[in-house]
This record gives sequence, structure tokens and C-alpha cells, in this order.
Amino acid sequence: MLRRITPGFLVLVVWLALACGANPSGANPSGTHIIQSLSLSPSFADAQNYPAGDVPFVATGHYDSAPVTVNPIQASWAAQSVTIWNGTPVYGPTNGAVSVDANGLAQCAPGASGTYAIIAWAIQDPNVKGGCGSSSSFGEP
Repeated sequence: MLRRITPGFLVLVVWLALACGANPSGANPSGTHIIQSLSLSPSFADAQNYPAGDVPFVATGHYDSAPVTVNPIQASWAAQSVTIWNGTPVYGPTNGAVSVDANGLAQCAPGASGTYAIIAWAIQDPNVKGGCGSSSSFGEP
């Protein structure tokens, strides 16, 4: 059975310092509602404590203008394996042990065990073209 599912090395709130196409002055020229950071809940889960081992994760967006906090937000989701090597987390494929659907519901495969990261990301500015400008639970653009 899966022991732990943890979002992005226990990073709860992530600040996106710079994104592709960002305005260096900090002003929002497009006037859109731009996400600044993303947090996931729960921050730690043991699938054994959830009905059928299904763990529902929720993404909360923190924006530059009102409403500043939006919960839940529509996000893209993924799962990764986590191993610690010389004190540093190393992320890799789950090889089918854990999956997460488009709504943030994580599920373990029968017999799966270990520690896994559930990550989420959202488009920072819908007006940015070419795939740049997203905020993830790892804090990476």
C-alpha cells in the first residue's frame, strides 16, 4: 500500500519570481488576473487513511488582483516518485504506481508503496503565447 503522497517536497506555497513574457516593472499591462503562486492541499497524505485509497488534492491560486485567493482553481496535475539521494529529493516516473486525474484525485495501483509527489501547475497569464508563464507547485516556470 502507498504510505505517503506529498506535494512537491512539502512545498506548500510557491512564489513565481519571473516568467517568460513578464513585465520587468511588475505592472500587469494586459489587465488580466495573473496567478502569482499555487498551493496544494493536503500537504501530506497517507492513502491508507482515505476511502479506497483515493486522495483528493485541491489547488489554490494566489493572484495579483482581487479575488486574490481562488480555491479551487483548475490546474493540470501529475504524479512523480520521490527518492532521497545524498539528502536531496530526486523525482522520477511513477511507473504506474500512482496516478492523478484532471481533478486532482490521486490513486495508488494495487500493491504500490513508497513516497510520491503530486504536482500541479496553472497558466500564469492566459494572454502569454507559446507555453511560457506557468506556476507550479514546485515553484518552477
